[in-house]
Amino acid sequence: GLSPGPGAFAVISRSLSDGFNKSIFIIYGIMFSHVLYVLITVYGLGYIANEFEYIFEYIKYIGAFYLMYLSYKLWNKNMQLKDNTNNQVSNKMNFIAGCMIAFSNPKAIIFYIGFLPAFINLNNLKIIEIVNISILIPIALSSVLILYAFIANKARKIMQNDSSVLLLNRISSLMMFVVAIVILIKQ
Repeated sequence: GLSPGPGAFAVISRSLSDGFNKSIFIIYGIMFSHVLYVLITVYGLGYIANEFEYIFEYIKYIGAFYLMYLSYKLWNKNMQLKDNTNNQVSNKMNFIAGCMIAFSNPKAIIFYIGFLPAFINLNNLKIIEIVNISILIPIALSSVLILYAFIANKARKIMQNDSSVLLLNRISSLMMFVVAIVILIKQ
């Protein structure tokens, strides 16, 4: 969770452009996706990944193109910091973006396929252990992502003039675009 990846960059980007509260919904989407990863891992990720590999590819492309769209919207966003609520992406769309980012993140997939089973015997897990894992992993990830969002939001609040807002929007837009490209080129 500490190593910056597509999720961290998306959270930072959203926090810089629209504030801390909007970035929280991306974090919710990432957390939700990781709970699903845990459940899928416990109940046969290897089988699902082999049988439905094309689904992961479609999710990857949809997620990357959606991030490109968000990047475009952010690049062309209204530069008035005080009156930008009309152009903000909805909480639902931020949640979906978080899900797409997590579902298309090769680092997460490798963690759940290779790393988690190496440390946890998935064959003998009890329901309470599955619940604990499903709670602890998202808490650990979200605590790091919330810290990233908080710091980015503080930077956003320091820069209050229109030229600074334009610069922040452009940087955030480029970060979002880079995340999309990384998702597309990673195997």
